[in-house]
Amino acid sequence: MAAAAYERSQHLTLLDAEGSLHPPHNYLGITETLQKFKAEFLPLSPLIDPRGRKILIRKTNFPKFLNLKPKNQNTQKKAHTILEEIEGGTFRQEDYVFEQERLQSLFWIPDVICKPDAIYKMKPGFGVVKAEEVYVKVYKKQNVGSPVKVVFTHRVGGGKKKDWVVISSYFTSRATAKLYTDGEPLWPMK
Repeated sequence: MAAAAYERSQHLTLLDAEGSLHPPHNYLGITETLQKFKAEFLPLSPLIDPRGRKILIRKTNFPKFLNLKPKNQNTQKKAHTILEEIEGGTFRQEDYVFEQERLQSLFWIPDVICKPDAIYKMKPGFGVVKAEEVYVKVYKKQNVGSPVKVVFTHRVGGGKKKDWVVISSYFTSRATAKLYTDGEPLWPMK
């Protein structure tokens, strides 16, 4: 029984690997990053994962990708409102909080989707992200921080045809990444 349990979890050892070289960091401000996002990232959508699945990127998820929120916790703003501020020139970065590491690694998402180390079914009820699948990639990082980049996808839309969409993405520890996974990887398959 112990040998069978080891075989089933052996796939998780990939999260302990040294990791791949990462794409370039993004050091632009939020306004410039949105411009680059629209010019260089959105045209790549849909991304095609190794299984041939089309994964969409939506402009309205840009604030979520950065975890961009007003500093004043009593002020709630929808994504489209934040985007209107940025595009309209009224956005004041000092009025917001965001995760610098998410901003710097935003343009790594295509690498994780198209060339993941593994794709897993998301463990139901784990974490704060409502997702069906999690793409996992381990990177060699020269600086301090977690080396595992996760990208969460979920089916959205009505009727029979639902689109797969990137919901969120961030770095996490190797241990936490293992907790997100539910069973054997969907890709690569044995």
